[in-house]
Amino acid sequence: MTTRVRLLGRPRIERDGQPAAPRGRKSWAVLARVALSEQPVSRAQLARELFGDAHDPLGALRWCAADLRRCLGRADLLRGDPLTVPRDALWVDVWALREGQLPVPDVGGVLLEGIELRNCPRFDTWLLLVRGACAKRSMAELRQAALWLLTAGDAEAAMIPAGRAAGLEPLDEDAQELFLRVLVTAGHAAQASVHLSSCERAFEREGLRLSAATRAAARAPSGALRIGVRAGVVGADILRERASADLRTGRHAAPNSPRTTCACGG
Repeated sequence: MTTRVRLLGRPRIERDGQPAAPRGRKSWAVLARVALSEQPVSRAQLARELFGDAHDPLGALRWCAADLRRCLGRADLLRGDPLTVPRDALWVDVWALREGQLPVPDVGGVLLEGIELRNCPRFDTWLLLVRGACAKRSMAELRQAALWLLTAGDAEAAMIPAGRAAGLEPLDEDAQELFLRVLVTAGHAAQASVHLSSCERAFEREGLRLSAATRAAARAPSGALRIGVRAGVVGADILRERASADLRTGRHAAPNSPRTTCACGG
């Protein structure tokens, strides 16, 4: 059974279906830094970033690497210099997120939640940037999942990724508008009205104002289309609006093909 490493949210390791935890926070930092870097990371660089105040920085790194090998059940990992983690050695949730293969319920956690290190400014900068990239990717995956479920006519299921995106970024007006549209399309107009009021208060506290389009998204449409048909129409409309906006701004839309595990595009 493949060892599973979850770095989004509270980090954890699952080996043979059982939890396994390293002994220190810096072990998590070493694992994330090596697994998520585009290039192999030298031991000297890791020692400077994470163990600069240690009496023996390289020795402290060796201790963390041994701690991780014990937890992961892989005596062959994190050896040599520079350090890498082969893709076929582990399953890592951030890798799955980047590839568009992470199930919706697992999308949206903060990278290394609760892991804050002292006197490691270089690592702090790296973590800040990678957290931002993961958050951006998570929002894109959740939005795409909601749109595909809508176009498939399943507005009720689309509420899960749309609501998760809205909760992750309360001041992201696009996310709030999509959630409102999904709620109304699924036949939950009253819930949409409550959510709109909550959005308006949140925006007002920041000196912002919701657009007319977002407020209009909370209004139930006229006509008597079945929910599934209406969901397909709304989803197709949103996709067309996004494609039009991408053309105006010179961006390219994500490929219009669903993923098998989370119905979202990469």
